[in-house]
Amino acid sequence: MSGCISCQKQAQMYDKINLPPINNHEIITQSSTTIASPEKTKLSSVTMDDLQPIKLLGKGSFGKVILVKYFNNNNIYAMEILKKEEIIKRNQIKHTQTERFLLEKLDHPFIAQLQFAFQDTQKLYLVTEFLQGGELFFHLKRKGCFKEPTAKFYMAQIFLAIDYMHKNGYIYRDLKPENILLDKEGYIKLTDFGLSKIVLNNNDNENDIGKSNTVCGTLDYMAPEIILGKDYDKTIDWFSFGILLYELICGSFPFKVKNRKIEESIYKEKIIFPENISEGAKDTILKLLEIDPEKRLGYNNSDEIKNSEFFKNINFNKMYNKEYKPPFRPKLSGKIDLKYFDINFTENNEDLYSEDLSDNNNKKEYNNNEKEKEQINVQSFEGFSFIKDDVNNNEEEDDDYDL
Repeated sequence: MSGCISCQKQAQMYDKINLPPINNHEIITQSSTTIASPEKTKLSSVTMDDLQPIKLLGKGSFGKVILVKYFNNNNIYAMEILKKEEIIKRNQIKHTQTERFLLEKLDHPFIAQLQFAFQDTQKLYLVTEFLQGGELFFHLKRKGCFKEPTAKFYMAQIFLAIDYMHKNGYIYRDLKPENILLDKEGYIKLTDFGLSKIVLNNNDNENDIGKSNTVCGTLDYMAPEIILGKDYDKTIDWFSFGILLYELICGSFPFKVKNRKIEESIYKEKIIFPENISEGAKDTILKLLEIDPEKRLGYNNSDEIKNSEFFKNINFNKMYNKEYKPPFRPKLSGKIDLKYFDINFTENNEDLYSEDLSDNNNKKEYNNNEKEKEQINVQSFEGFSFIKDDVNNNEEEDDDYDL
């Protein structure tokens, strides 16, 4: 779950949701004269009665993520539960709706897939595929840093996911290890699109993806133009990409922020590299972390990054088709083996049931003010419900013994 650093005019700067349709891997060009609104999706009949809560996976400021079993197909999923009251209170409705629609629209092998979404009067529920390998952050923390071939493997997939978003008119804006998960095979999936924004321009230059000035993201990964409140474009994602690449190889951040402001560190400090880093990695990182966005690697087109010294031996078509063998494959004993998740969450069964999971479990008399409040909650998230076309057809054998 993402955090957002708001400026004084935050209420005026939230993004208007108006998403173009994305069909499989077809690229949306900038020559379109209009940007279509999201198509209405088939309403879901899913409720909490169709799901069996299993384990807590994580917690955030708006709610929590739990592991669930869907009775209709016996599959295991990750379900994010968001409190409407907190979302409305913090003026995050549009960001939440953005995440919901992008999870449905984005179709890419290295982006997490939404299975279904539903709501009740108090909460929103986003159910995605369960990525059993855990967060990249978990593995990075355990290892300290990765060898360059391993970092290259993960970064090439992240590049393909971010490039896909850019070519379809979106900026990601929150690239960090916590938002990158591994599937059971060892390939990555990008998650958490609450801070993403549509910036598609209607012109003939497919590389010209409009600008924004909303201050949001995670400070350690922010480009300087965001921190300083300047207009920015898709190149802010490539700056974050450079921070992440440095972190995976070196095990730390390139800018050492102590008591000084991070923007002072970015502008004044020289980036220090360990002795064992390759010249190709060093050159690519320095070009990605260029202060001037117009000089930054990837500003003109994404091929600048694909053709960089660091990625020169990567065949991106082979990577897209998952023809490279992952350097690490999770060793799993079953469909709910949670060894790659934080034990502080997964062993906390009390917190899993610390509050009612749906309105069906919370029958009480409401006064008029509470009824009106719940009506507002439902209206604020109209169109949220969704069910993937094949979600009920993809049935697995029941593994109750595994639960």
